[in-house]
Amino acid sequence: MNNRPQDAESSAPTRPSNQTAEAHWEWWTRAAIGLTVVAFATWMYVLFGSGIWSVAAHSYLVPIIGAFTLPVTFWGGVKTVFNPPLIRRRRIVGFALLIGTAVFCTVPMFPAPVSTEGWTSEHAYRLPFEGDWYTTAGGPHLERNYHAVASWSRWAYDFTVRRDGSRHSGDGESLEDYYCFGRPVLAPVGGKVIRLEGSLKDAPPGEHDETSTLGNHIVIEVGPREYLFLATLKKDSLNVEVGDVVSPGQKVAECGNSGRTFLPHVHVHLQNRARFPLAEGLPLRFTDYRADGEIVSRGMPLGAGGGGTPEGQRVTPIDGSEAR
Repeated sequence: MNNRPQDAESSAPTRPSNQTAEAHWEWWTRAAIGLTVVAFATWMYVLFGSGIWSVAAHSYLVPIIGAFTLPVTFWGGVKTVFNPPLIRRRRIVGFALLIGTAVFCTVPMFPAPVSTEGWTSEHAYRLPFEGDWYTTAGGPHLERNYHAVASWSRWAYDFTVRRDGSRHSGDGESLEDYYCFGRPVLAPVGGKVIRLEGSLKDAPPGEHDETSTLGNHIVIEVGPREYLFLATLKKDSLNVEVGDVVSPGQKVAECGNSGRTFLPHVHVHLQNRARFPLAEGLPLRFTDYRADGEIVSRGMPLGAGGGGTPEGQRVTPIDGSEAR
């Protein structure tokens, strides 16, 4: 009789001690470690690999890994709150790994790694317009060119028109208020038109099309693995057809506000494949222009940013003889 309470007590389950819990890696912390390892391996492949698979890993796999840190962090938060003690060394490690992985996979901190960094075109590219325009995004550096975070747009440009420090007249609520809207867009180089889209509507200022990144656009095959994209063009303004061969300086469309853009501008970039967006951007250098009054025979206009150019460089095409 006296042994029964003792036997019952000895057979009752016991909660693990703090030391036992501290020595245990919870499932969410294991998931955090796994995500970190996969993220590290993926970034190594992106940084030291090349070609389309490296582009795909950077464009799709890295953001997916970053997105997965959110549910795992939520899972870890719930487990931490309802399974004290709150502070455990392995939990601190888990949360630190999740935060670090999320930052490196979702926050753009440097230009997209591509294998085309040292590539140079054999062709001369002129600016895709006449007169004075401002470079709102352009150049090799991320602080001057937000496009640089993506492989396909590594050296892309956005150009607009400003007068007296403003992009528009009046209140800017109408597309027609913007000085660049409807201005001619010229072919920067000779080549064959291989793809185009011209039927998408121009969004009102401050709005954009969620279904199309490029909007109305023209793709020109300049040479082997050299494709020029002109985008955000005005609806029904395209003057060319697929198969047409264009010449440098030929009017091909008008400036618009189609695609994923909030304000009218001309977008131009060069990439090594006709397919979008699985491609590597190519360094696009323009010839024979003035940048803030200085003659440039060949160079990259710089976008808005530091260095005393809050509006980006003012660029104007000039005659080749003047550049020389």
